[in-house]
Amino acid sequence: MIKIALLFLSFYAVSINSYSQEDSLQKPAQGVYFIKKHDRIKTTNYSLFNSIRSIEKKDVGDTTYKINNYGEGWLDKDSVPVGYWRFYALENGEEYLFKEGNYERTSRRNFIYGRGNPDIAEKWHYTFEDIAQNYSELNTFIKRGDWKYYHLNGRLWKQINYQSSGIPLDYYLHEKNNGLQFSFKANLPNEDEWFEGKVAEYDDQGNLFKEVYYDWYNIAKGKRIYRLVKKVGDWRNPISATNY
Repeated sequence: MIKIALLFLSFYAVSINSYSQEDSLQKPAQGVYFIKKHDRIKTTNYSLFNSIRSIEKKDVGDTTYKINNYGEGWLDKDSVPVGYWRFYALENGEEYLFKEGNYERTSRRNFIYGRGNPDIAEKWHYTFEDIAQNYSELNTFIKRGDWKYYHLNGRLWKQINYQSSGIPLDYYLHEKNNGLQFSFKANLPNEDEWFEGKVAEYDDQGNLFKEVYYDWYNIAKGKRIYRLVKKVGDWRNPISATNY
């Protein structure tokens, strides 16, 4: 198997071994380092940084905003996020809970065969389990189960159920210089988010205003918009789904 170098975090002006009693109650069995929402972090592991210090796009009316949000939760001994995390954002000078959910460390058990070139794998005596293990060493964590996203006033914006099993893994093996190279179909920029299907989004008054349809690789394939009829306060029939 290909050896993967582990990439660790550096922290500024924070003691990673100190945490409050509230934090300790949420400590998962694998938790070693507690990351607070205002900790300054430096790392060369960009997948990790982009996940726990993330940017979400959010539509309000006809305008799309980018929302910076900052995670708070536990890392294991290899600097992999595990267990329950909370994320906070700042809007109109007010900090609020923006999203929350659980992380899971990946293993080959998360994946099933998608597409690939098994003839090359067989030639080199690689099983799909070997290939899935290689991927899980490159991409060490995923979001798991229900993640909830909120508006400033605490109302639900959207809820996504991220898959942690039965994920189809597409791989490609290349013979080069008397050796074998692995490559995988990317799920960029959110390599830790795997789901397929419809995501409903609500405005800050609890009204459904959009449904977006995604494929396994987090690519939006279509959307449906619901328009508010202000004079009666209810919704028109949805328009036909359109591609982005």
